[in-house]
Amino acid sequence: MPVIGDLNVEEDEYFAVKLTAATVASSQNVPTIGTAAAAVGVIVNDDVNPDMEVRVHKGLSPNGDGVNDALVIENIEKYARNEIAIVNRWGGTIYQTTNYHNLNNAFKGIANRGGGNGALLPDGSYFYVLRYGMRMER
Repeated sequence: MPVIGDLNVEEDEYFAVKLTAATVASSQNVPTIGTAAAAVGVIVNDDVNPDMEVRVHKGLSPNGDGVNDALVIENIEKYARNEIAIVNRWGGTIYQTTNYHNLNNAFKGIANRGGGNGALLPDGSYFYVLRYGMRMER
């Protein structure tokens, strides 16, 4: 049985089921086997290719030590069309950009929206909405 989200990417599989005989415990509701028919089903692969999976790192400490100075989003560069919005605990947008890139268009703890535009944000909890893919519909 496959595991949802496992690391092994399997192909989709097709199968057919054909009822050839039926046995019931009593003579009531005995099914009639008519002409041979097949029920076709499909097992659709639900795995994500690990090389395309987007993972957002949880830690951010923009203190200039070279460790976690920017918000890292793994594999985001594989989705040229992307958008991120970061909000504070009151729901106010403090950062928003399109075409996020870990090297040249990354969140480094500095607001680009709201009253603190251009300022280093204080320590705290922030939340993000990340959209990416071929079609980004609202």
